[in-house]
Amino acid sequence: MKLFFRLSLVLALLVMLAPTAVFAQGGDLPCFGLSPEDCELYYSLTQGEMDATSFAMAYAFNLLVTGAESAEVTSNGEGHFSLVPGATDPLASFNMDMVTDNTVVAEGQTTSGPFEFRIIDGNFYANVEGQWQYTALETLVEANNIVDLKSLIAGAAPGGMSEAEMAQMAEAMAPYAGLFESYITIERGADIQVEGNTVAVFNISADLAGLFSDPNLGQALGAVMQMGGQQLTEEEQEQMTQMMPMVVGMMGMFFADSSLAISTRYGVDNGYFYGFDVDFAMTMDPNMFAGLMGGMPSEEAQQEPVSLDLQLTVDLSQHNAEFTYQVPEGAVEVSPDEMGVPGTPLESLESGK
Repeated sequence: MKLFFRLSLVLALLVMLAPTAVFAQGGDLPCFGLSPEDCELYYSLTQGEMDATSFAMAYAFNLLVTGAESAEVTSNGEGHFSLVPGATDPLASFNMDMVTDNTVVAEGQTTSGPFEFRIIDGNFYANVEGQWQYTALETLVEANNIVDLKSLIAGAAPGGMSEAEMAQMAEAMAPYAGLFESYITIERGADIQVEGNTVAVFNISADLAGLFSDPNLGQALGAVMQMGGQQLTEEEQEQMTQMMPMVVGMMGMFFADSSLAISTRYGVDNGYFYGFDVDFAMTMDPNMFAGLMGGMPSEEAQQEPVSLDLQLTVDLSQHNAEFTYQVPEGAVEVSPDEMGVPGTPLESLESGK
């Protein structure tokens, strides 16, 4: 089972990284339908380092699940982010603040409320019903089994993948560039103006059902598992070979009725990243997966399809502006277990409110 989840994780990473970092390190750059000029601009913007140490940010998130049991999560927020010059601890290398407004509708009940937090000098501060609490960010990350955030901030990819391993992954994926180009398309949208700057818009769409149904995907996945930093024993390699068709097949069934569209925005002249939009929708048949796990349910136990619609928009602005971050007066230090964040979507879903 552990190997199954490892395969699924790498498969997801393949799709997310295909149009950007991985192929950019491989030499021959697939353009995914872009003209040569737009392709060159796309890679120069997405692979260049953004010369910005601070920015303002705003986001809007909506998740709607419909089926036998329906739920909707909505969250909007805005705040600021700044790098800390000379910081040696990755978790203290940035300061940020965020004020959010959140609503969860589930089981006929609505829970809503604001949530405000700040990260300053390596500490996480949360406003809990008017009382500020804080704990060390590192302690909070460890207590909640969050991804290796310190390595991620320090410049490594999730899972500890270094630049050298990314280069290995690029080498492994190079023969399969045509495979991904068959199912991922990038189009140059109309430029927009943001704060007096020309911003290029690139719209990415992915045919997940087609990609995950392609038998060649298993070969690409196997190549990445062996060359992209995954250390497999001989027994695991044999298991992987046997499991590959099943993993790819299940992913194909999982995303059979799905759509994914991503829009990214980059400054043409300054190279700044101005944000992105994600629009993802899918419909799943629980009965089909029940059959895969041990037999189709009886007619009485049949479940109706479950649909998921997700939209996320993130906007960045005011690059390199100076922002002030103030430690909340009277903040009380607590342990991660004692820190409560009522009113947020996560807390509401976990408590069943």
